[in-house]
Amino acid sequence: MTRYVWIALFASLLGGCGVTFSNVPEFNKGLPEDFKRRVLWNETDLFKYNLEQLAGHVIYSKASAAEYDRGPRLVTNGKSPSFKLIDNGQVYHSKVDNGAKAEGSYLAFASTMSAEQTADVSIIDTAQVFIPYEDVPVDELVKIAEASAPQGVKRYYIQGVLLASVTTRYGAKINADASGIVGDTFGAKGSVYNEQQAVGRDFRISLLLIDIDRMAMLKKAPQLNPQAKSAFIKASRADGFQIDRIVGIESAVIPTQD
Repeated sequence: MTRYVWIALFASLLGGCGVTFSNVPEFNKGLPEDFKRRVLWNETDLFKYNLEQLAGHVIYSKASAAEYDRGPRLVTNGKSPSFKLIDNGQVYHSKVDNGAKAEGSYLAFASTMSAEQTADVSIIDTAQVFIPYEDVPVDELVKIAEASAPQGVKRYYIQGVLLASVTTRYGAKINADASGIVGDTFGAKGSVYNEQQAVGRDFRISLLLIDIDRMAMLKKAPQLNPQAKSAFIKASRADGFQIDRIVGIESAVIPTQD
């Protein structure tokens, strides 16, 4: 029996209980490819209120692959990084089950879900801080790259910071003959699910990083070096990994009120 026949059967059974549910949703939509390439930073408690303080710092990798040290902050005099709120910034919406963990860090929580659970997930970009290409201190960054560093140490410049909200509403499988159901129900995968009323919200920070060593390499190789400054910086960009902690950066941040 196909899942659509099952859904029709459940609809008939639940119809007598006065319960209705939506059409079969699409589960586990893939995240946009550019979204999956973001550098995710796992510290949000304080820094989501102080995004402007993060842009412009140099960071250095430590022995732990996901831990970095804070270096100097390099910004053009009199030119603060620009901050803006993002309108209509939704980048993802889908119902997911534990198979969504394969999509990466933003949906990694799905690995903790049981086979009986689902979640409705919406990811929205809400705010951005960005240092314009013309204000990126390329010469100073190249000088940093020319200074020797311990083998294996990576050096990055934070050109931008992006704050995204992740809203989650969990759902659980219910019996086809259940009564007194509160909230939205929907049929999927041959079963009926009921969504909880409580909504969880989390915030995630991603960093727009320039790989300082890659930038220096391009600077020395005219045949690889794009002529336009913006193209040159884009060619030096790093992506696709996680940072758990940046040691010392909290001392550069002044808390503000929520």
